[in-house]
Amino acid sequence: MKNLQKTVYERAQQRLDELKMFYIHFSVFVLVSLLSFLIWFFILKDFFTTTEGAQLENWINANFLVCFGIWALILVYHAIKVHRGYVFKLPTFSFFKKWEERKINEYIQDEEAYSESLKNDKS
Repeated sequence: MKNLQKTVYERAQQRLDELKMFYIHFSVFVLVSLLSFLIWFFILKDFFTTTEGAQLENWINANFLVCFGIWALILVYHAIKVHRGYVFKLPTFSFFKKWEERKINEYIQDEEAYSESLKNDKS
């Protein structure tokens, strides 16, 4: 039972680490998007004044949209993968120790319920 509890704890810890990485990914996405928009709006917008510049501006705008669109899709995939389909379950954004322990206990309970359902199915 001790080994089972340890592996359940390790899996819960792994899920917590995945969740933390998702929040880091989301934060980086927001910061880079905001910074890129500010650079585009305040610096690049006034840079293009000629006809060639307008064509270059269209090309840059398309690249911004495509890059951030693909990154947003990857972020959605990451969210679905981390939350295991529970995307609409609103998590707290705090990384305090109490929150981590609460999430680990929640994951342990999920694992124990799953193990019990497997034992009941075999019976």
